[in-house]
Amino acid sequence: MKTKTLIGSFILSLFVISAVQAQYKVGDVVSDFSLKNVDSKNVSLAQYSSAKGFIVVFTCNTCPFAMKYESRVEQLNKEFSSKGYPVVAISSNDTQAKPGDSFEEMQKKAKSEAFTFPYLYDESQDVAKRFGASAGVAIRTGLCLTQAGEFGFVLLHQIDGLDWIEPDLLQAVLASMLISMLISPILIQFSDKIALRFSRNEWLNQSLNLTKIASLSVRNENHVIICGFGRSGQNLASMLDLEKIKYIALDLDPDRVQDAAEAGSSVVYGDAQQATALNAAGIARAKAIVVTFNNTSTAMRVLNQVELLRPGLPVLVRTDDDSDLEKLQNAGATEVIPELIEGSLMLASHVLLVVGVPMRRVVRRITEAREQRYGLLRGYFRSIEDEESVPGDSLRLHSVRLDADAAGIGESLEILMPTGAQVQALRRRDSSTKLYKKIDFASDTEMQLGDVLVLQGNAEAIEKAERLLI
Repeated sequence: MKTKTLIGSFILSLFVISAVQAQYKVGDVVSDFSLKNVDSKNVSLAQYSSAKGFIVVFTCNTCPFAMKYESRVEQLNKEFSSKGYPVVAISSNDTQAKPGDSFEEMQKKAKSEAFTFPYLYDESQDVAKRFGASAGVAIRTGLCLTQAGEFGFVLLHQIDGLDWIEPDLLQAVLASMLISMLISPILIQFSDKIALRFSRNEWLNQSLNLTKIASLSVRNENHVIICGFGRSGQNLASMLDLEKIKYIALDLDPDRVQDAAEAGSSVVYGDAQQATALNAAGIARAKAIVVTFNNTSTAMRVLNQVELLRPGLPVLVRTDDDSDLEKLQNAGATEVIPELIEGSLMLASHVLLVVGVPMRRVVRRITEAREQRYGLLRGYFRSIEDEESVPGDSLRLHSVRLDADAAGIGESLEILMPTGAQVQALRRRDSSTKLYKKIDFASDTEMQLGDVLVLQGNAEAIEKAERLLI
């Protein structure tokens, strides 16, 4: 049965590869083509006998971004044409959808702007597809750009001030802009499904990419799936290689993927947020998944997919700090590794070793901190700059001294439980030495005059606790 499945997968791979037109990759030699120029004569690369290479620019008449960069394209041609690298501009837009990109309009544009480079018409769009253009990519890009922006509101305000638009029409335009901003997140979320609905070849492109992932992972058992192949992912991969543990990495940076793959890394282009990519990477046979990118919302989506596809699979997540630790753990993360806290642990371990603390005791201290989920290390005393840059719901430390008129004197620590703040430490003045020292405490410990409580919690919890104490 397994043999039949592999043969079936191989046949499907051949079908997909033959169905999708080959696209250029970095380092490929471009095949010659012949397209009609705005002077109505065909132009091919072979006509440039002295050219060392070409700067091929896909542009059009109507795109605001293309129009903005026309002068830069002209400058590129002036700078590099004399060095043997002329610019060749190509328009591949659908003229039925965009009449402003018709060949006649291209001729007008080239004449009015005095283009010094050929402006070619790719009517069949074959050349654009060879260079990597995809209807699916175009649809997804368009969906990401559908929403109105702040500049649109500024323009409308100016137009309204000049009485260039009727009030009823102005309200209709404003309503349309607001609706576009409201539905934009939904369109982006379902952009893949929308692209598959309207682009006949898009599923073939996606199938080809999934085939690449599957072909890399098909022989793996008890392997590690690395989500993101930045510096953290690459360092992890190096350690796994040293231990001869198999892995497959998914990353969305095509340049990084190509460079790393050519260097021998087991990495492939893929989105770890997609169930199809995780299945192709062999999640059913994996030993663990590691999320190495520092983005909580993206990590949450990966965790949700893992919970649906294979509940219970160990997932380790990297974060910048401990602000989202509980959120990620509740979503299914087996371990959450806050970089700032781990960095401080490593710094502390080196300092302890330098000052003469035995290695065994240092290891024990670090292990205890990790086993307690960094409980004693979470939160820190904030500066004014921190208050401006750190979210209000992140943990912090704050010291409260009970002076003579403090409301908390004589009360037990239990009164703080409803606030959500926790007492991390209690310092009390020693009657004999008059010096403060930490004391052991419990929930029924009674607070005394002069006590200093070190509170741990978010801004709201600490504010509530402080109100009760003072």
